[in-house]
Amino acid sequence: MTGTPDVETPTRVRDRLGGLAEGVMRWLGRNMSYFDPFSPSSPLPENRRVKAALELAVFCHRWEKLEPEDDLFHEATSMLQGIFPRPEFVELIDTHGGVHAGSQRIVYVALAPRTNLREAVLARLKADDYLSPQGKSAYVQLETRYYADKAHLEHSLESYQDLTAKSLLASPPVPPVPTGTAYALTHTAFFLGDYGHRDMGLPGDVRERAERAVCSMLDSSAGDDLWDLTSELLITLAGLGGDVLATPSGQAGIRCLARAQQADGAIPGRSAASGVPPSLPPGQFFRRCYHTTLVTALMTLAVR
Repeated sequence: MTGTPDVETPTRVRDRLGGLAEGVMRWLGRNMSYFDPFSPSSPLPENRRVKAALELAVFCHRWEKLEPEDDLFHEATSMLQGIFPRPEFVELIDTHGGVHAGSQRIVYVALAPRTNLREAVLARLKADDYLSPQGKSAYVQLETRYYADKAHLEHSLESYQDLTAKSLLASPPVPPVPTGTAYALTHTAFFLGDYGHRDMGLPGDVRERAERAVCSMLDSSAGDDLWDLTSELLITLAGLGGDVLATPSGQAGIRCLARAQQADGAIPGRSAASGVPPSLPPGQFFRRCYHTTLVTALMTLAVR
């Protein structure tokens, strides 16, 4: 269901955002041990454990830019610092990464501490010619370049300007937008805008057109209770320079997530249609809910 979003005062929306942020962080803290791929209590199948740890690392990387003095931040980063130097972690990538192994390796190299293991993974990327544009779409090049630049690696990938011109942000899709296309747009914005924390450098007319398209997609995703996509579109709107707290579509997105949030702070799945009840055993609940809850936490950092 879609419709014209109601307009609230930014103060009221800010309070709602604050409650949303407090809740998701509380839930992440209570479930932090489940992100450890080597924990005996890990509820995740082996082929999803690397993904969860790397997603947590991306979140902590963005969180660190705000210079948090927070026990949870130190707990999460300490856990990651114990995970990344373990050869078994890289073995999980090699064994279960499949078609995503290259992208998992470049994220690892960008965010892991400088160790001999990290250098070995980098050597594998170079041997596979992963830092070149060969065989890569503009979208995959953009993802690769984002992490390669974070790791200060030499590469032959196309410039951000050229990749932006080929992206969905330069030519936004016309509604109704398929979900897969919407996700491709949000991730493009993540890599160009550093998850909502830097200017994308888009020309004014391109930025305005992209912002209108994102607001339209937000109205639809919030109206249909697509919680995960709504969080990603809010990050995208923030990265485009939109005033999320004052924009009707941004307010609708935050209301949608606040309605979805459970008493324990979790966002219970990717959407209302696939949401899970709190009565599930904790491990099963985590497996279904951690991604959207983590993305929502990332969104609160970008918007705040």
